[in-house]
Amino acid sequence: MSTINAFVLKHIRTPEMIGVVMRIFSFSLVSWLGPASPFMFVWIFNTADAILLSWCAILKRTRHTRCSISFGYWSVWWEYCGRGISSIKLIFSVKIYQSNSNRMKHIWSPWRMTYIESHNKEDGCVFCIAQAKTDGIENLIAFRGKNAYVILNRYPYTSGHLMVLPFDHIPSLEGLKPEVRAEMMELASRCTTVLREVYNTQSFNVGINMGEAAGAGVLGHVHIHVVPRWSGDTNFMSAVGGTRVLPEALEETYKRVSEAFKGK
Repeated sequence: MSTINAFVLKHIRTPEMIGVVMRIFSFSLVSWLGPASPFMFVWIFNTADAILLSWCAILKRTRHTRCSISFGYWSVWWEYCGRGISSIKLIFSVKIYQSNSNRMKHIWSPWRMTYIESHNKEDGCVFCIAQAKTDGIENLIAFRGKNAYVILNRYPYTSGHLMVLPFDHIPSLEGLKPEVRAEMMELASRCTTVLREVYNTQSFNVGINMGEAAGAGVLGHVHIHVVPRWSGDTNFMSAVGGTRVLPEALEETYKRVSEAFKGK
C-alpha cells in the first residue's frame, strides 16, 4: 500500500485533475438530465471522485507523518458516506425544483370579465371609435385639443401610460399637416408635465411606432407613446416572470390624469 501511496504522491497532479473532471461531469450530468439521471451511476461516480480527491489531499498532508495515515483512511470512508448522501440530496433538489417550476401560475384579473363577456366587437379603428364617444372612462380620452388629443393606453406598460393622437386617421407623420404635428408635440410635452405632477415621474420613454415592422399596434392611426418611468420599475417580475405589475386601477389613473389636464 505504501508503494501505491508513494506512486500517487509522485504523480499527484494527474489524479487530482482526474478527480476534478469527474466531479464536473457528475454535476453537469445531474443538471442536464434532472430527475432522469441514472441514480446509482451518479452516486458511484460522484463518490469515486470524492475518494480520489480526498486520498490526494491526505497523502499531501501526511507525506511526513506515518501515524496519521490510518486517520486518513477513516477520512476517506466518511467522505464516501457523505458524498453518497450529497448525491441523493442533489438529485432530489433538482426534482423538487423542476416540479415547482412546472406548476401552473395564476394572476387574478377579475376586471377583464366585462371584456370577456362582451359579444359586441366594434369594427374599424379603435382610436376613431374612441374619439367619437363622450369623454369618460369608456373611451379614456383625458384631453382634447384643436387637432389632437390625449388618451390613456388601455393596456399600459406602466401606470400613466398616455398616447397623443391626431383626430385625422393618418398612418404616418408625413401625412399630417404641420400644425397638427406641432400640436401633437406640444401635447406630448404637456403629458410629461402632468405625469410629473401626478406621479412624481423620474423619467420618460417617448416614441412613435410607425408601421407593422416597427411594432405598431394600430397601423392606420399614428400616435405618440408617453410612458412614465421610475428607477426599479423593471424588477424580477418583468425580467423573470414576464409580467408587469400595475399598482393602480385604470379608472383611478384616468380620473387623476384627466383632472390634472383640466387644471392646466
